Amino acid sequence: MSLNNTADPIDIFFQDSLIPAEPGQRKRFYLGVSIFVVLSILLTWVGMTYDDNMEKWLPESSAFPSAYNKKPSGVSGLSEIVDRLGLKNRLWLLPYRQLGIAHGTLCIFSPLSSFKDFEVDQILKWVKAGNQLIYIDHFSYSLSRHMLNKLGVHTKNGAELKDAEILQTEGTGLLSHVKSVTLTADTRLEGGKPVLKDKSGSLFTRLPYGKGEIIIGTAPSLCANSRLTEKKQWGNFQFFINLCRAHDGEIIFDERCHGFNKATNVLVFFAKNPPGAVFAQLMIILALAVYGTFHRFGMTRVITNTRRLSSLDYVAGVSSVYRRAKANLLVLEIISRSYRTRWCKITSAPAHQTNSELKEKWMELSYGNTQLQSWCKDAADLLSRIEASSEKLSDSDLLSLIAELESTDRSLNNIFVITTSKGTGR
Repeated sequence: MSLNNTADPIDIFFQDSLIPAEPGQRKRFYLGVSIFVVLSILLTWVGMTYDDNMEKWLPESSAFPSAYNKKPSGVSGLSEIVDRLGLKNRLWLLPYRQLGIAHGTLCIFSPLSSFKDFEVDQILKWVKAGNQLIYIDHFSYSLSRHMLNKLGVHTKNGAELKDAEILQTEGTGLLSHVKSVTLTADTRLEGGKPVLKDKSGSLFTRLPYGKGEIIIGTAPSLCANSRLTEKKQWGNFQFFINLCRAHDGEIIFDERCHGFNKATNVLVFFAKNPPGAVFAQLMIILALAVYGTFHRFGMTRVITNTRRLSSLDYVAGVSSVYRRAKANLLVLEIISRSYRTRWCKITSAPAHQTNSELKEKWMELSYGNTQLQSWCKDAADLLSRIEASSEKLSDSDLLSLIAELESTDRSLNNIFVITTSKGTGR
């Protein structure tokens, strides 16, 4: 039962089934993958940068006064100005019921949809506790005037202003350091104390609310990024800063009204930026590289891979099956029967006899050969001990008995080789 083939069956399989790779082929493969990765990163960055620059020149389909929007209608420039002035600020993405964690001025620019009743109540409750609200919208539709109705402020049509410059001479209070304000609006406000007005009525008005204050305006493009290109329109930003400084605390830009919130999917958020696109391509390349590492290089060929009797993985598998089944006695019986049949064939003894009868037959056949008679006695005793083994045969006892069978078999081979060389063997 000894195994002469000690090679790894896996190595044998691959050696027989695959053509070896050419020298340097693996190195060229990794070099190609590296070049592909670098080119993917560069092309992605170039493509994203090109798209960003093109979007700056292409007109917007609709105004979007968000601090995240860097296009002409956005207010990202206003957010940067507030930062450079050293004013504490933040972008609000949480539900309005959590406004209690903040104190200061909430700035709302032209919401995408009208506020719900409970949202209006939550905002006004926060203002009433001693905060300030700056709410700027066109208020052209009745749905957008939901909060105004609760405050007793009404709107009316007025002369249409298209980037019209409104000169100011007061120069104090909320208009301090403001020479002019450039506005685009077509509605006016009725109610509260006017802050900025023309011949048609109030464009900005303020009214107290509890311990706080509310400022309402009808020009949502007051601090749009497009106004940063004209120096004469910089007064708009000074006017807005004055409105914010009229109340202590931080400046809060409401981005929840523009559809942003904390529940935004992280993968979707990063996918909209160059790092997201680069990361996605790298993951695809990594998946292909990992897949490639499980395959040898070179051309493959189909072969018929028959199982070898001396295959170590087969022997180990069979051994594991019998061990899990606790069938040591069955294993011993199969192995001993194979040796017994072989010994009977060599000694010309009948294999169907019992162990005691076989012992007598062997002693009779080996009469006059002292060495063979000694072997017959030992072999018969070994077979008797094997036959008397219990069902609870341990692994160590099994290995010991199999080793005795192999040793006895080698002794028989040596006897017949010696006797054959002397001319006395059968």
